[in-house]
Amino acid sequence: MGLKDTIDNVRLRKTPFYDYLYRCYQGVHRLSPPYIKPVVGGLYYERILRRSLWNYLINKFYYEQLLRFACTEIGKNVRTDGDIPLIIGHGTIRIGDNVFIGNRQAWIVQKNLFPQPELVIGSNTSLNYRVVISVECKVEIGKNCRIAEEVKIFDNNSHNIHYQDRAMNVDDVKPIKIDDYVWIGMNSIILKGVTIGKGSVVAAGSVVTKDVPPMTLVGGNPARLIKDIK
Repeated sequence: MGLKDTIDNVRLRKTPFYDYLYRCYQGVHRLSPPYIKPVVGGLYYERILRRSLWNYLINKFYYEQLLRFACTEIGKNVRTDGDIPLIIGHGTIRIGDNVFIGNRQAWIVQKNLFPQPELVIGSNTSLNYRVVISVECKVEIGKNCRIAEEVKIFDNNSHNIHYQDRAMNVDDVKPIKIDDYVWIGMNSIILKGVTIGKGSVVAAGSVVTKDVPPMTLVGGNPARLIKDIK
């Protein structure tokens, strides 16, 4: 009789012996160890310290080194939250100092219509969880920007709209510039040819199709001016 059969017999309590084993299991399952606050507190802070130390070491000596290999230029103290982005293509990627890169990102920097597509990320900028950036020409993100989770940035249409020829042409591509101190809310989409002015805020879930003036709050689909930021 195999282990599976034994487990089934215990679960069904087929004999007094299996019934005894079942009751023993239930008794162990209901046990609650004593709560000793100093001991649990020590374990809690040990876990925080251990995880922080491990994250620091794996970022500094593994992920950051991989990112330096994959990028054209990278500054100091670039941090990742887990793995490095999925980088597709061999374009130019320049990253400033003190940049934070969240987990599960994708950067597509393909040499298709332009000989050297370029992605630039300024110093002190953070790109959070599952940000996607697609570059055919150039995407420039300034300094001290906050890019929230699941933001999509595309300087291209991905393909032509005509059904007989889905290949992109130069009219389907226009560079994007996001100026310094910009905050882009989660799940927003930034489309080709857009310039977002300094200090502006893009509300969550917005689709930005036109230029955003400096020091303004925009939102909606398509994004429209909500108010000036004083």
